[in-house]
Amino acid sequence: LARALADVTNDKDVAHNLKVVCHLLSQDDTPSTALELGRRNGVPLLLSLATSTATEVTVKGLALQCLHASCSQPDFVVANARQIHQSDFLTVIDGVTAGNDDDDDDDDDVIMVVLSIYLRLILSTSVDDGTLCQVLFTCLRRRRRRRGGASGGGGGGASR
Repeated sequence: LARALADVTNDKDVAHNLKVVCHLLSQDDTPSTALELGRRNGVPLLLSLATSTATEVTVKGLALQCLHASCSQPDFVVANARQIHQSDFLTVIDGVTAGNDDDDDDDDDVIMVVLSIYLRLILSTSVDDGTLCQVLFTCLRRRRRRRGGASGGGGGGASR
């Protein structure tokens, strides 16, 4: 884990090394691996990759998947929740939705991972802030409208 994080920090094949980190977090020893990620400043590193405008969508998704896997461990959330801010989630979502009219599934995947991380944080900390949920759904609604174009979007999707 230490080597993969160091290589990500040094811009050495970032996507590959994030896949290694994801793999390590998916092993049976996830609680200690997730805590090690937190101890090695992995949370700020992953968030900086996810929020950077220079980062490819694929790398953003991998960074968020690593954070998602770590957030499945309550001990990790307790130790590291203060490093994860709502503004980071909003930055990620705005970054993948702003000015992006194409039908890219990677963008949708990134948004879904952000929502999943947020839900894991809520469940682990029992704190609910409706403000972020409202903003997230507004971003998703805006994206849906852009996809629907002049035709008004696909029917009954507004009730979701």
